[in-house]
Amino acid sequence: MVLDIGQVFTKAGFSGEGAPRHVFKSELGSLSEARNTEQWLEIVRPYLKRIYFDILHVNPTDRRVILCENAFWQHSFKAALVQGFLEIKAVAVIFLPARSLPMYCSGRETGIVVDVGWSDTRVQAVGQGFPLAGSLQSCGIGMQSVHARFKQLADEVKEWDELDLDDMVARTVVVRALSEEEEKRKTAAGHTDMVDLTVPDTISDVKLEKVVVSRNARGGAAEALFGVNEDGQNIAASFLDSLLRCAVDSRADVVSNVVICGGTSMLPGFHWRFLQEVSLLLGNDKYASLKGLKGKISLTKLAFPQHTALWVSGSLVGGMKLDEKHFITTTNSKIHDWTKQEAAPVIISEEFGEDEEESDTE
Repeated sequence: MVLDIGQVFTKAGFSGEGAPRHVFKSELGSLSEARNTEQWLEIVRPYLKRIYFDILHVNPTDRRVILCENAFWQHSFKAALVQGFLEIKAVAVIFLPARSLPMYCSGRETGIVVDVGWSDTRVQAVGQGFPLAGSLQSCGIGMQSVHARFKQLADEVKEWDELDLDDMVARTVVVRALSEEEEKRKTAAGHTDMVDLTVPDTISDVKLEKVVVSRNARGGAAEALFGVNEDGQNIAASFLDSLLRCAVDSRADVVSNVVICGGTSMLPGFHWRFLQEVSLLLGNDKYASLKGLKGKISLTKLAFPQHTALWVSGSLVGGMKLDEKHFITTTNSKIHDWTKQEAAPVIISEEFGEDEEESDTE
């Protein structure tokens, strides 16, 4: 069984499949809120029972569990998950690092993952299947930021409680490209100050069932991802900050495989705007050492939807032979620290490599 537990949605299914069986509201509260293990257990127990008996309809003793682990999960939350699984008689549990897992969807072992989620965006460079030490970057902007700015710009809407904000944003918001004039204005502002950007006439108002969404709300909400927010944070800046922490001789390989995933990245126009912002930021003195990479940055087109890329990667790994010592069981309840390279799971077994060599000889 493969689980991708997000702040808003959980994706659940079985390894070897190309899509999760079910996507449902997590309803776990804020995963960043400080709670001890016992407090988390009170929330996790009914959550796991719902997954097993109401959603997937499987016997806990029949399948091992793969958890796509957010690097910023509290240890108490992870401990509660482990205890909850063992209480429900799950065979074995393994945590796989979500920050680098989507790399498997690209079919390559080296690259950089940009995961744009609900409350934050995480960037992780990966080399030969291992997260590169020190390259993890996180900024507190995501779909939640888009929602907040959408509500701010859609001032003609009064009764938000009667509307489905998730649906409105998904159906109307677009990430627009910058004009040449706007590029100059952002460059002059040094990319740190918020710059008011004009929504072009090509983006029109949209009439929904209960409300009309203005073009300003449609085209301006996603600016929250690229500097127009309280802290002036920019996803492209986090991307370049991660590259700065990579060894100089590895950067060209890393940027040749940029894996963008997460539901927020599915907003129309996101990829082109991301490249525009990266190109502008490379003109800053801070990123002078990265200027040579400008023509080498390549966004990888995934064969799976971006919002399920993490789960699908867990499914792919679940179909391989994993080192049994990394599974958590009733006799081995240690939670491994994936920030240490030696603790990373052996994804491809030695037997697989030997078989490959024999086939080459034949």
